[in-house]
Amino acid sequence: MQQHPKRIPMILVLENDAAVRNSMKFSLEAEGYQVRTYSKARDVLEAPDLSEIDCLVVDYRLEGMNGLELVRQMRARRIRAPVIMITTLPSLDLHRDANAAGIPIVEKPLLGNTLADQIRSVVGSKG
Repeated sequence: MQQHPKRIPMILVLENDAAVRNSMKFSLEAEGYQVRTYSKARDVLEAPDLSEIDCLVVDYRLEGMNGLELVRQMRARRIRAPVIMITTLPSLDLHRDANAAGIPIVEKPLLGNTLADQIRSVVGSKG
């Protein structure tokens, strides 16, 4: 019986800062993930094949809408991939709202393996 190669998880990164976005792409690819990057929320909403995404890494501060609003719109479109929110100095309100939505927050600057560990925990828990 022929074995099928294991599918490599696809991570979508939405980050408006090009240097941070490129750094995240490089480090996540080094961890063995496929990575698609975007700089604008509207580009994500217009992207094809969002059903193939295994995890979304979304910056909270975006042009036009915040990361939680983007997630709400994606959920309304039945995109159910786990989300990890990244931001600098999250407020107590943001922590509360993200927690209520089941979204973990990883604070910037992204130090060590914190983001990769969080991705492994949500991708590994997918059915």
